Amino acid sequence: MADALRKLVNYFSMFDGNHNWAAINTTATALAHPDFTIHTPSGQVDRDAWMASIESFAKNGGTIDMLYFEAIEGPGDVQVKYKLRMNMVDGTTSLVRSIGTFKDGMLFHVEPMEGASAYDKIFHDANPSSKVAVEQ
Repeated sequence: MADALRKLVNYFSMFDGNHNWAAINTTATALAHPDFTIHTPSGQVDRDAWMASIESFAKNGGTIDMLYFEAIEGPGDVQVKYKLRMNMVDGTTSLVRSIGTFKDGMLFHVEPMEGASAYDKIFHDANPSSKVAVEQ
């Protein structure tokens, strides 16, 4: 459980405005399960679309301030609850609370609890051609 928390903290700490995509790419690739998905108000985002979007976010100077992390104890998959301040490339700021679920030691799914529109701003607005399976 501590390993999952450490992996997320390490990943989010890399969004410091230094545009170091090579390092973020290596960390994100090791973090995200091959079947990774993130739920957004506009639908599910797959791993490839997530990678393309975070690349754009990082290269354009988007930053993340980590506010809160908590490993959730319980049977089954490891989960981490977290709260972030996302400093968007357009100058706006969004607070996001999410739960990340780990499977096989890798981040498998992210479910926003609050501030989900920030995910749309990163994943859909910045990358409108991303692979998104919109839920019906």
